Amino acid sequence: FKNLRQYYYENEIMDSAGLVQLRLKERVTDGDRPLINLMIVNNWRLDRAYLFVEPEGRLSGLDTLKVQWKNPETGETGLYTHAKSNVREQLAFATALYSSVQQGYALQAITPADTLPVLDTEAEREAFRVTMVDFFRLVNAL
Repeated sequence: FKNLRQYYYENEIMDSAGLVQLRLKERVTDGDRPLINLMIVNNWRLDRAYLFVEPEGRLSGLDTLKVQWKNPETGETGLYTHAKSNVREQLAFATALYSSVQQGYALQAITPADTLPVLDTEAEREAFRVTMVDFFRLVNAL
């Protein structure tokens, strides 16, 4: 990963902690839109990697992120909920969103004031997909 894919990521090195934070350079960062981006954290001292969900824009201040999915073919709906949590729960939430993105589901974040479309542009979906695939490759899950 470091030699091949890391070029596509902005990285922030935290030497004292033995961590490298990686964010895809091609991610969408428009502050006016509700965004869900991902960050890979590589703990090189322990030979571990973690995936963190980063709500941005209009979603950045929420304590709990609720995302409703809808299958456009069947009309079936469901809800994913993400509270600021441990790394396993972050990965589970991101994996659920990834599955919905791969299946072409419509996704909407539910906030106290609004329901807002998320991961609804090709650029947002592709950045999310690429980061997930790179993370899975990094941890040898693919």
